Amino acid sequence: MARLQALLDADPSDSLPARLTAAGSAHTIDAATLRRAGLYRVVKAALAAVEATGPAPGRPPPPGVLRGGREAAAALVALAPRWPRYLLLQAEVEVAAGDWGAAMRIFRAAGDAAKQQNAHYWAGQAAVNQASALITGMCGARTYPRARVEALLAEAEAEYRLSKPWSAACYAATQDEVRQWRSAVHAAARAAPRGAAELPAARGAGVWGLPEGSSGGICDGCGRLAVELKRCSRCQAVSYCGRECQAQDWKQGGHKQACKPPS
Repeated sequence: MARLQALLDADPSDSLPARLTAAGSAHTIDAATLRRAGLYRVVKAALAAVEATGPAPGRPPPPGVLRGGREAAAALVALAPRWPRYLLLQAEVEVAAGDWGAAMRIFRAAGDAAKQQNAHYWAGQAAVNQASALITGMCGARTYPRARVEALLAEAEAEYRLSKPWSAACYAATQDEVRQWRSAVHAAARAAPRGAAELPAARGAGVWGLPEGSSGGICDGCGRLAVELKRCSRCQAVSYCGRECQAQDWKQGGHKQACKPPS
C-alpha cells in the first residue's frame, strides 16, 4: 500500500486546478471531474504498482494495492456505468487480480458499450483483449474456438479502422497487435488437425502477467495465474501451482478418476 500511496503523492489530482491557473488557463474543473480524475489515478497507480512489484512463485500481487484499485475502479464505473474506458480499466484490475472470469465479462460489457456509443477505439481494445485471453488460455481453457477468436480479431481490426487515430504510430501499433495475434492463430492451426474447430491455447507463452521465458500459466487446480507450474507426473495432462492445489484436485476435483498414464 505504501507503493500505491507514493505514486499518488507524486502528483495529487487536487493540484490540477492550481497547475491550470499557473499555466494561464481559464478552464475550470468541477468537483465531479476532480473526483473522476482522482479515482482514475488510483486505478492506474495500482496497476503500475502491481507491474513494478512483478509476479513471483507463491506471491500474489499486494492485496492492499489490488483492493484500492478495485474499489476505485468500481467507483469510476458507478459514476459512468456505460463509459467503455472505465470498464476496460476495471477489467485490467481483474486481470491483475487473476480473476479472468470477471475480466472477460467486463471486457464484453465494455465492447457492447463502446459499439453503442461508436467509441471505435475502445471497441477494438475490448475485442482484442478478449481474443488474446482466449488464445493464451488465460481463461483456464486448454483450447479455444478458432471461429470465435478470428471473429474477435476481425472485429478489432474493423473498429480500429473506424477510429480516429491519435497518431500514425498509435494506429500502426493497434494494427500490428491484431496481426500478431492472427499469426498466433495461424501457427496453432498449422499444428492442429486439418479443419480443427478448437485450437490449443498457448498456455504460459507471452501471456499477461508472466515474465518472458516463464513456464507458468493457469493452475488446473485453483484456476489462477502462476509463474511456475508443475505437471502431474503420472498423466502429464494437468499442471498445478503447488502441492496443495494438486492434492485438492486429486481428492475433490475428480483428477484421481481421470488420471491415466499417456498411451
